[in-house]
Amino acid sequence: MHPHDFMHRNCWGSQAHPNLRGYGAFLDQVFDNESLGFVGGRIELFDSSDCPITIQLRDTPLQIPPRSFIEPGLIQGANMVIRKAALEEVGGFDPDMGPGTGISGADIDLLARISSNGWHGRYEPKLLVYHHHRIKGEAGRSAKMDFYAIGVGVYYLKQICCSKMKKKYLTELLRRVKNQPIKRTILFVIGMYRYLKLKIVRKFSSTGIFLAWPRRLLKRRRT
Repeated sequence: MHPHDFMHRNCWGSQAHPNLRGYGAFLDQVFDNESLGFVGGRIELFDSSDCPITIQLRDTPLQIPPRSFIEPGLIQGANMVIRKAALEEVGGFDPDMGPGTGISGADIDLLARISSNGWHGRYEPKLLVYHHHRIKGEAGRSAKMDFYAIGVGVYYLKQICCSKMKKKYLTELLRRVKNQPIKRTILFVIGMYRYLKLKIVRKFSSTGIFLAWPRRLLKRRRT
């Protein structure tokens, strides 16, 4: 397999430190399966004094069939590998999610869309990185988990509205809402509202409507 046929997405530069022993050869072997669109790996704490969040300690492999519901947190952006063809097929990451947008979940949203398009996925604990997120204390942990909950709300919204697996994601959302604290459900709704508002603003801004209205109002006042 050509090395450019897959892309490794993580935060090596600042937060995640990969265990590179045999990494490339193992990925070549895994991606010899032409139906495999993505692989996620194990994530451990780099600093044991950090809060035990944004990690994935599952120690057994997991096959993810096409058009599966992907549980948030199963595969995380700190350690995932995506086939280039699968990435391009779905149009890449949603630019209204991820770093700089205030909405997390771009990683799991991308994987869900790839799975919805018929690609297989896989979780493989042999792919290991150490995550150095530097979050300490209950206040920091709580703030980060609230931030992630907002992104999870957007994740469910997108899959229910745009995915080929609407019923599956709606069922999972209702199950989760039934069993989780009300605060988390409220954070889901906040995320959905923020994302819809952002999309509406972008749509009307691109047509010039938001620019035209103030000009018309100013013109009327002058006359």
